Amino acid sequence: MVNASNVNTRSSKFKQERYGISIVYGLPISGSILQYFERIKDIVVDRFPGCYTWYSIENLHSTLIRCKSKSSRISLRSYYGHSFIRSLSSIKKFRMTTSNITISDDGAIRLFLNSEDFPLAVSNDLILRFSEDNSLSLTLVKNPWITLANLIPNTEIVRKVNSGLSSFWQNINLDETEITVNSLKSVYFQDTGFNNIQILEKIGLGQNG
Repeated sequence: MVNASNVNTRSSKFKQERYGISIVYGLPISGSILQYFERIKDIVVDRFPGCYTWYSIENLHSTLIRCKSKSSRISLRSYYGHSFIRSLSSIKKFRMTTSNITISDDGAIRLFLNSEDFPLAVSNDLILRFSEDNSLSLTLVKNPWITLANLIPNTEIVRKVNSGLSSFWQNINLDETEITVNSLKSVYFQDTGFNNIQILEKIGLGQNG
């Protein structure tokens, strides 16, 4: 069930300046996942026309090492050459499989992903050291997802979506699709909607075996 208050809270956060450094897959996402995205979008737009704003393909991403945002800007002085950042290149490329789709209580449509490689093989000690050196709070994500769309904050729209949720789920019947993750990106974000970001570097992943 979508909660109107949670929808409004989520919408208001996008208007705030919030800063952090996260490690993500995507920006943009490519391959078979894009066809998956378009099929979900077609179903939602048909069932709930005019109710959602959709992320552009260029902004689709899944955060794998998440940073709790803060209200003040972040100095990148301790970022470059840090042992935590160097350690990311030791991660081997891996696969993720699409899992369940949810419309959360804040109205967002999220596509969850499965993998045998979560959480990522990164030292918690290195993450903690990086967090302390940069006055941040980073954590490994155990159940990653891609946010596809956000509900427009409007009482009538919330009521419309809630009244149609049961029939909506009956129309979601998508086969799993697999993603191969060959690289990650280190991102300095300046808002939680990832509309204003700086990609600090692309991190190529090694081969397995």
